[in-house]
Amino acid sequence: MKYFFLLLLILGIYAIIRHISRESKSKGTEDTTAYVPTSPALNIGDSFLDEQYEEWQKRYKADEYGFSIAGANFRNLDETHLGEFSGKLKREPDNPHDTNAIAIYKGRKKVGYIPRDETILLREQITNNGGTMDCFGFIHTFINEYGLEKFAGIVIPGKKHED
Repeated sequence: MKYFFLLLLILGIYAIIRHISRESKSKGTEDTTAYVPTSPALNIGDSFLDEQYEEWQKRYKADEYGFSIAGANFRNLDETHLGEFSGKLKREPDNPHDTNAIAIYKGRKKVGYIPRDETILLREQITNNGGTMDCFGFIHTFINEYGLEKFAGIVIPGKKHED
């Protein structure tokens, strides 16, 4: 019984902290100073890359046929990975976090994954193709709500770059 009350106390403290945190954000007391990385090579704040990305999405109907690139921010990407690319999708049945994982490669560099809840749409096709499939994608950067530079992208399976 004493563990029940301890759990109840912890949940109560957690609820109070969340309430105070939300209240301070709604009053605008949080630090709103945006951090903008000083990396001109990444075209931060430059609309050129954004325009390229939007044009690419329209040209290849990425909203219809594409998959977002999950986990790009954990892959140590830099300015050499930005823009259009031809790559490969590879099944990772030995992945300790997800046996259905499908990795996205740009050359020999793993740039991310197909989102976990969308791998079912490609898993059988890639498996029947020997565990890999060509793809075509676009990686760009953006500044998130905390002012931090982040990588994002879209990949279209079964498609190669049109040179």
